[in-house]
Amino acid sequence: MLPRSNQEETEKTFTPNATLMARGEKKDEKEAKMLSIANMSSAQAAHYHAKDQNYYQQDKETSVWTGKGAERLGLSGEIDIKQFERLCYGIHPSEERTLVDISQRAGTDMTFSSPKSASILCELGDERTNQLIRAAHDQAVQTTLSFVEDHYAQTREQKDGHREAISTGNLIIAKFQHDTSRENDPSLHTHCFIVNATQKENGEWRALHNDQLFTHKMFLGQTYRNELAKNLREQGFSIEITNAKEGFFEIQGVSKELISEFSQRREQVLEKYEELKKQYPGLEEEKLKEMATTSSRNVKDKNADRSVIKSNNIERAKTILAGKDLTYLNQLNSSQLHSEQQKLTAKDAVDLSIRIQSEKTSVFNREDVMKNSMKLSLGEHSLSAMQNAFDDHVNERSIVQLDQNAYSTPELLQKEFEIVEMAKNRTDPLISAQHVEQYLSHTPYNLTKGQQEAYAQILTSNESISVIQGDAGTGKTFMLKAVRETLESQKQSSNLRGLAFTGKASEELERESGIPSTTLHAFFVNPPAEKNMVYVVDEASMVSSLQMHRLCEIAKENHSKIVFIGDQKQFQSLGAGNMFSQLQKQSDIHIVEMTENKRAQTELMRSLYSSIKSKDLEEAFGILEKHQRLHETTDLEKIKNEYLKDRHDTLLLVDTNANRRALNELIRSDLVAQNEVTQSQPLSIKEAINLNEIEKHYSSNYQVGQIVVAQNAFQGFSAGQEAMITAIDHPSNTITVTKDEQRIKIDLSKAHAQAIQTFAIKEKAFGIGDKIVFTKNNRNLKFRNGETAVIQAIHGNIIKVQKGNKELAFDASKYPYIDHGYVITAHKSQGQTTSKVIAFTNAQMANLNRFYVQITRAKRDALIYTNSIATLKENTQKTQIKTSTLDYFRSAMQHEAHTNHNYERTFNEQKERRISRGSTLSILGDYCTKCKIALADLSRHLGLFKRDRSEASSTRGKDQMKNILLKNEREKAAQSITQSRERR
Repeated sequence: MLPRSNQEETEKTFTPNATLMARGEKKDEKEAKMLSIANMSSAQAAHYHAKDQNYYQQDKETSVWTGKGAERLGLSGEIDIKQFERLCYGIHPSEERTLVDISQRAGTDMTFSSPKSASILCELGDERTNQLIRAAHDQAVQTTLSFVEDHYAQTREQKDGHREAISTGNLIIAKFQHDTSRENDPSLHTHCFIVNATQKENGEWRALHNDQLFTHKMFLGQTYRNELAKNLREQGFSIEITNAKEGFFEIQGVSKELISEFSQRREQVLEKYEELKKQYPGLEEEKLKEMATTSSRNVKDKNADRSVIKSNNIERAKTILAGKDLTYLNQLNSSQLHSEQQKLTAKDAVDLSIRIQSEKTSVFNREDVMKNSMKLSLGEHSLSAMQNAFDDHVNERSIVQLDQNAYSTPELLQKEFEIVEMAKNRTDPLISAQHVEQYLSHTPYNLTKGQQEAYAQILTSNESISVIQGDAGTGKTFMLKAVRETLESQKQSSNLRGLAFTGKASEELERESGIPSTTLHAFFVNPPAEKNMVYVVDEASMVSSLQMHRLCEIAKENHSKIVFIGDQKQFQSLGAGNMFSQLQKQSDIHIVEMTENKRAQTELMRSLYSSIKSKDLEEAFGILEKHQRLHETTDLEKIKNEYLKDRHDTLLLVDTNANRRALNELIRSDLVAQNEVTQSQPLSIKEAINLNEIEKHYSSNYQVGQIVVAQNAFQGFSAGQEAMITAIDHPSNTITVTKDEQRIKIDLSKAHAQAIQTFAIKEKAFGIGDKIVFTKNNRNLKFRNGETAVIQAIHGNIIKVQKGNKELAFDASKYPYIDHGYVITAHKSQGQTTSKVIAFTNAQMANLNRFYVQITRAKRDALIYTNSIATLKENTQKTQIKTSTLDYFRSAMQHEAHTNHNYERTFNEQKERRISRGSTLSILGDYCTKCKIALADLSRHLGLFKRDRSEASSTRGKDQMKNILLKNEREKAAQSITQSRERR
């Protein structure tokens, strides 16, 4: 293979960690990546080919030029190595002149590798089978390259003071095909070296801008797999999907034993990695992987006889198959073996993919939709069919194009607008400012300035929706306790209801503030009809656009107020949208900011809170390293031992369920050995199977005996109902479940598969002293997902627990949704507080939001363990980005402000440029046409698209002036409260 630079990107990150794998880290080692992408310098490319020319040129008929750029240079057919080398240095292949100035990068290598089963058939099958496999592979590679050339061939040029990417539509590509690995295992793969040169319309050759290749590498890998699967299906082969989540497959009929036998390269790298890890314990993981790959790479034997290699491979196969005649491999494309599985049309696959994408994000791109469409119907439809289906959705306005490659649904577009509109509604204050001052002057509370402002906003504001941005540890729930007690004094506390995205967060809200609370999901199942309520939504950054819209509608109908309180720097919604952040961008919505930290109790934690909040990560990591609180290790034993030093006041956080299970097992084993957990006995529990949105649609991911729970009503199920899988039919891609003695067949190709949550029945040991976690909400038992308790006694299936300051008992045969609870994921920790945090974080998954949440759970101490400190530092520079349709309206209007000279000026001397009403309505009108929304309904939103919330801009108009006056009144009230406290 080509040597890899540090810029290499691959589809599946190789993380060979024997310790983690031995302790339950789920890895599919049979799955090799099918596309890798790497940049190469001129020196690398030229030196490599000169040194190992045999590797690229042994089979001359398998090297060929392709691409429109190659055609323009007169390059076709077999590759001449001298021409190739000249191009690597930016020199014209046949003229003595520079083609393009290449200083750093000769080009980009895209290597397409077929599934191992295809490589085996190519090697062990007869000539006809060999040609069929090669043809299927070649066509898949060429289709993918053609797409790259048409859509991602770009260069950059200076325009209006900045560099801008422009499309060129032509590439120079050198293709080299090989059918064995360096260990002489069957390995059909094609290196496609894209030269760093492309031609503009004016004939000028320029360096290639290849960012899109790396941005969309996952889509390109799926395109190759889909085209290959389609070609193989058309040739009569059946495919077996081995990993629906990643879109991987093998050819049906090639045994797993053969695939394992001919996968020696991966085993070599694994072995070398472990050896290097011991030799260089301080070296970062990514560097160790690169070293393991390079140092374990054998030089291909230039004198190896290809016929001898093939004979050896045939003997190896016969040994594995106990002498079985290999000619059966030539019959695998028999139509009798072809799958009868029901097919989705291309349009249905795209429609389902759009549903999936729009549940996760408000704005999505074409590639993500098509990538999932291909996974949902692997090998059933061509890339061009998927593109046509996508275009049909755009033309039919079932999706809306917001920008060049940004799309949304009319529903999301309209509802995100309506949330902002509803936030402008006004209502009566709960109590007067005088009552607020009176109450605080006679209570022991010593509220910070931010707490006072938030407190006054909730109680004295006439806004129907209040938005409170509270940094971690600023006492948000403590402030809410003061709100509750104030309303109690006015006989209004029964109107308060707390809501949160997770069960644990709602429990924390209720416990700390005293406000009766529940999850948003439970609230929506049976929304209350009471009028004049105040809904306090904690951890509001985790609330999706659709959830927020539904709550706003309920509040509007019931003449109720909403208080959204949270921190946009923490985890964002798992669903579509980031409306908590969006509301903070609106100039006519008053935002209260709580910034004074009250949680951190040591100088270490105060320094960490401050540096992370200000995004000074260099300082934050410096503090951690200075106090020996940052460690590079994947040794779970070490992490376990640190936790057991003071487990009752420590929160142990991980990023994955695999690590959660592994550490739970290790910790519990020690506690049993130390007699801190006694009288263990097995209990039958239901453990969630976390299938992703693609895996849910394939019957191969389900098993008879599993339990399915309906998250929404569908096909005779009501939300929350359970049923057991009693039959699975793979050809029709259906499962049959039994519910109340009724058998129901569920077609997994349909959209309702998204509403299924699956549980496996497992046996686990629990004993007295075990810390457990509840994994499913139960209203009758008042258990919430994420809450923890300690077992006090077990009598058969009856378990007695201590939950907080309460003793409770339940029947595990009727409520089997429990697990060991010593470790939780970082996501479930948001909203919690503890004395000490230990976070075992995967550096590849890190971002600033995750790091911020992990550190700020702690009051006194925090330790970070990671597999790579260098990668952790790099990735924490990135924030979790969630987009909204509103962002694209602001962008369009900002562009209009800079290009339309008929703008207004605010006040006499203001230099702030405004967009004219006419041009604004023109922009909105374009979107209204696409979304079928009345223009008059949106014209009221003109004031909502301002880039900042400056007071000068918000004074325009009577409504804005009222907001300023109200703000001043609240500030005066808060100041009066402070002065009163000082006098006391």
